[in-house]
Amino acid sequence: MDNMDIRETEEYTPCKADKAFSVLIKILLLSPILLFILKYVIAFILAIIIANYIRADDLPREIDRAESGNYTVILEATDDPFFFSSQNGRLILQKNGKTISHTNFILSNDGGGMSSNNWEVSWMNDGAIVTIKGCEQKDETFLLYFNEKNDVNSEKSTSLFFIFSYLRTVQPLYSVP
Repeated sequence: MDNMDIRETEEYTPCKADKAFSVLIKILLLSPILLFILKYVIAFILAIIIANYIRADDLPREIDRAESGNYTVILEATDDPFFFSSQNGRLILQKNGKTISHTNFILSNDGGGMSSNNWEVSWMNDGAIVTIKGCEQKDETFLLYFNEKNDVNSEKSTSLFFIFSYLRTVQPLYSVP
């Protein structure tokens, strides 16, 4: 009877093998649910990848254009953003349909596609000022000059120095009486 009293008072403490076995049983019981979720997550990711490659056929793609007389500035997407990555683009300055200047840039727009809301164009006597705007970046300003001698001629600046130097050199296109 003394043996029986000892067994009744002892508490069972599971060993590592018992704990591992109980975890394995829980996983096996949950595995149909986990497999179901995993299957649809993989299908969703594959659908995004396939849709991205299908849409890549029409690249580079013109997003918007701004015109002033014989000159045109074109905003062009050269790739598509993948999930929340950035997107590459190009600014093209044309005179009568002939490209005279271009520059490449990267748009950080929280994975959103490039649109006409991502740029502003201001015209000068000797070129165009293009400002690229993304929700995850500072505004980037590019100068595209009308000078046909330079094949690729652009300046990039995001500082106030550029704005002040621009204001000193710009001559108004017309005067107000």
